[in-house]
Parts: sequence; structure tokens; C-alpha cells
Amino acid sequence: MSQETSHTRSVNYFIADAELLTGLKLKNFRKIKLPEGILKVEKASEPSYAEFELNSPFPFNELICSVSAGLSPKDVLEPSVEINGEKFSCGKFSPGASESLSEKTDKALMDTDILRLREKACKLKVRINLYNDSGSTNTIKLVNFVLTDATLPYNPEEAEGTSAKLAKKRLEVPPISQMAQQIQYSRDICSPTSLAMLLNFYGIKKTPVEISEKVMDNRNGIYGNWLFNTMYASTKNLYAFVARLNTVEEAARYLELGIPVIASITFGPDELKNSPLKKTAGHLVLIKGLDEKGNFIVNDPAAPSDARVETVYSRKEFAAAWLKNKFGTSYIIVKDIKKLSTPAFPYSELFSVKASTEEEKRKTIETQVLPDERISLLQDGEMLKVELPDQKTTDKNKKQINYSGYLDKADFSLPLKYNAMVINKTADIYQQDSLKGPARISMGTKINAVAEIKNGDETLVLAQTGNRLFKLKKENISYLPQKLTGDKARKEVIRRARQFKGDPYYWGGRSSFGVDCSGLVNLVYRTIGHELARNATDQFLLARFASPGSLKPGDLIFSTGENSSSINHVMIYAGDGNILESTQDSNSVREIPFAEKFGLDLKKAWNGQKAGKRKIYFRSVIPPDPAQKPTKRKPAAAKKPAHKSKGKK
Repeated sequence: MSQETSHTRSVNYFIADAELLTGLKLKNFRKIKLPEGILKVEKASEPSYAEFELNSPFPFNELICSVSAGLSPKDVLEPSVEINGEKFSCGKFSPGASESLSEKTDKALMDTDILRLREKACKLKVRINLYNDSGSTNTIKLVNFVLTDATLPYNPEEAEGTSAKLAKKRLEVPPISQMAQQIQYSRDICSPTSLAMLLNFYGIKKTPVEISEKVMDNRNGIYGNWLFNTMYASTKNLYAFVARLNTVEEAARYLELGIPVIASITFGPDELKNSPLKKTAGHLVLIKGLDEKGNFIVNDPAAPSDARVETVYSRKEFAAAWLKNKFGTSYIIVKDIKKLSTPAFPYSELFSVKASTEEEKRKTIETQVLPDERISLLQDGEMLKVELPDQKTTDKNKKQINYSGYLDKADFSLPLKYNAMVINKTADIYQQDSLKGPARISMGTKINAVAEIKNGDETLVLAQTGNRLFKLKKENISYLPQKLTGDKARKEVIRRARQFKGDPYYWGGRSSFGVDCSGLVNLVYRTIGHELARNATDQFLLARFASPGSLKPGDLIFSTGENSSSINHVMIYAGDGNILESTQDSNSVREIPFAEKFGLDLKKAWNGQKAGKRKIYFRSVIPPDPAQKPTKRKPAAAKKPAHKSKGKK
């Protein structure tokens, strides 16, 4: 029997590609691709629906279903879910004529915009009805399901990330006070006012009163229905949905992307200092930044005037009011959906040009990118032109810069806090959600470990990366932060690199699906907490000088090309006179004696020595164990090889 422990209370099941859904049934919809959306109406003025099932390995007892759709006036959108044989409507949305359909049974309560279950579930059926009365061929842009286990405890240390150094960030969102609105119900429109601030930030001029008229829940007479507010934002050429965040770090990632977050909060008397409200059972504010101490810079619409809307809230107090009390419930509203672009699962490939043929791809591949790694969009198009902040190279001035090129494929996913990494060559996926996809992921992939599950003598980890949710064996991961040093680091470098022995050499490879020489080094070192440069030349420039006589397992050996002064190959010293390398010489990853490779006695070699038409150099990266005194090394040779080759051999 399985037993589960978790500190992650909510999972966002983000659907941004209809092709990945299993059991999908469509009427008057056809599948399309983002940024246009995921489904598009085929025949105007005819009703449409989409049905599919979700099988989540994360058990939940609260569910929020939000649909981002490009609707026209008079159209009606109604998402509904079926759990344990009972069907519940998530509400009917039509701008200015929306109503929630609250319902209570013995098994569940549909409470305005959130479904609360008496017992946890893992499966649900989904149906999205669109009644198209405007004559427009509307689109479903994306869907997000928030799955929450409300029985789990709040972990303030993990949620606040008190030790995390978050980048100072501030977005210039215009302040608007709900209290300054000349209407009787000004105290009730914190949600439309927060939404008005965000729409104006995106250049969409709407007042709180105008929005209030369109988002009102006519059944309950309220303006704060989460689903109706985000659905209305979707009608303004935006991508909008309800999400639940678990950590301050996740909020910081949205701010880094230039995306403000509207947060639902609740707090008791004096629990949130500087607030214009003494207490509240439910209030919405807009997060627009973090200061140098990691405190929240917020536009609070309850302020008495526009001039006093901006407020700074304690990181600890605001996290409690938002992440603890309201499970991090948020409106995520994005103008450019490509800001949520991520590498594909389980990896993408980066090319120096817009490669179209297999021959072009083979000749111009630069590197592989894992799904957790950040991409910075430079240019739209069929192939995205991106920079890779997590993969570095050096320019002619020996300055570190981001790798750049064109991705062959990309996904869309929400920012996550990654707290673990796959440390073995591959990790098999034992149970995944109902999204189609590969059955294994690569070494070096960071994951959000949601829960540990005891199943007899075996421990599985429920994990997320990119937009996937799955289970894998705990033995395949290590929790972060992890930065190994000394003998332990050296032992793990060799153990993990040897897992690739016998694999074919793959130019540009940097994953368990294929590695080149520097890709192997980069990937293995990443798993011990050392982010090296991507290419052999750059790895050489950033490493410490070592003498052949002082080499230890895990140190690096570099060589130049034939009759060249440029580094083009890197190897890992495996101990006992052997080297580990991914090489074109054998078209494989192999372990052989240094003497066999170069025809030299390693004990008598020196830095810069010629071996046939190549030169050899010895370097070290792994720092000594802090408990040990570092040995004094000789200074680097005055003359270094020229920086010319990318060095992936």
C-alpha cells in the first residue's frame, strides 16, 4: 500500500497543446497551435464542445477549472467536470450575462468558482461547451486545472524561501483605487479594479466600473468570481487563467518575465501591516514587484486614493495571507504567450540557423536544451530564435555570454520552483498524467519534486518539469541545492559519466539521448552542482591549471586539433591512467588508457606537450572538500591556446 508525503499543496495542470490530450472528442472544433490557441470553431453559429479525460497522479480534493477563450459578445462558454460519477458546471460565462451554478451533493460542493470534494480524487472527465451566437469562429486558447490537496500543511520556510536571493524587480503598473470610484459598490470591486490596473498595464484602457459590468456573477451578485474575471480578460486578446502558486520564487519568475500577478488574500486583524484593511475574508491585489529584501511591492486597490495604492508588504506576512490562507490563488494574465515558452519535453535542439532539412540540422546543431532550462525569446517565427541564460559560452574578449540560436521545438509551461535533479543517465517514468509523451527523462533535468510516495520497499517521487506530471524512482534524483566537492564529487563524476559508455557519439548532444565530448562533461558536472560552460574551449578557459602528476579522478584533459592551437576536445580523467571521452575517433563514449589515446606516459607528460599533431593540457574544476586544506597548484602557463574552436569533439 502506498503512503504519500508532500509539502506542495497545489499543482497546475496546464494544457497548451490539444495534440497531447488522450481520448479527445470534438464537435465543431479543430485542433490548432499556440499562439493562436489549442482549439478553433469550424462553423460559425453552431454549438461546439470538447471532451477529454485527465488522469492525475496527484490526488486532490479541490479543483479550479479555468478556460482562456477568444469569445465575442453573445457567446456562452461553459466548462464542466465529472468526478466520481457526478457532474458539476464551473459556470456559464458571457460578457455581462454570466452566472455561476453552485451545487452541493453528498460527495462535493461546487462553491461558486471552486469544486471542493469530500474525498480525494485523481481522475476527472472534462467537457467544454461553447454556444456560438455571435457568428464568430472563436478559439479556446488554453486550459488550466488547479489541483489542490487542502489537507496538506503549509510550509513557511519552503513557501517564503527566506534564504533565497530573489532579484529586485518592479513593473510600472498604473495605480487605481477602488475606493475612488464614484459608485455605491466601490468596496466590492477589488477584483475588477485589480484587473483594470493590469489591463491598463498592457495598454487596454478599461475602468473598474466597465469591467464590473462584464464580470458580475448574476447568480451570486458578486464581482470577484475568479473564473469570470480571467475569462473576461481573455476576450481582450490576452491569455488569462486562474492558477495557484506554492512559493514566492514562482511569483518572482512571473515578474522576471514582465507578468504582474493578481493575488487573492485573506487575513485577520493586524496580520498584514500597512494594509488599508484591518482584516478581510477575501480581497484581491496586484503584485508588481519585489524590493531588495524580497518584500512584495503591491498595488492594493483598497487604498483611499490612487496616490496611496502602491504598498510594500512584508514577505512573511504577505506569503501567509496569500500562499497559506488562500493556497496562492492568482490570476495569471499574459499578453505575449511566448513568454511562457520552454524547451520541449524531454529536450529541444538548438541550431545556428533555421535548419529545415536533416542534413542542415546535422551540420548546424549547437546544443540540446532540457525542459527546465530558461529560454529568452529574441524573435518569433516557425523556429524560435532564443538565448539560453543557463548555457554559457565566451566571446572573443573572453566575456561569458548566453548561447543563442534557433529551437527546433518548444512547449509552453508555467514557471516552477525546481527543487531536485535527475542524476542518473535516464529516469524511467512509471506513471504519468494523461498527456502523451516519452517514457523517460534525461540526466541533468531539474524537477519540482511534489511528493514522495512509499510503495512497499520502494520510494517513488511525484514530479513536475515543463508541463508534465509524472512519477519516477527516488534513487534517480537528488534534492537541491547540491554542490559536491572533494572526493565525493570526483567519485560521482566518474560513476555518472561511466553510465554513458558504449553510447554513440552525437555532435551537439547534451542529454541522455546523445552526448558529444563537452556535452558529457557539462551534463555530468551539472548533476554535482557545478554549471560549466557548454563547449570545450570555454571549459578550458574557466578551469584551474593542473599538473599531470597531480591529476585526480574527475579532472579534465584537453587537446587541440591537429596542427592547431585551438582546444577542440575534452576528456575526463577516470583514474589509474584512464580517460573517459565521447569521441569521433571511435564514434562512441569510451574509457581507454591515456597512453593508448596519445602514445604517451601520463606520468611523464606536461602541459602543452605534443602528442602527434595535437597538444595536451591538464585542468581541474572540482574544488577541494572545505574540511581539507587546498593544495597549492602551479600558476597557469603564460601562453594559452587560441580561442577559436567551439570544441565539441
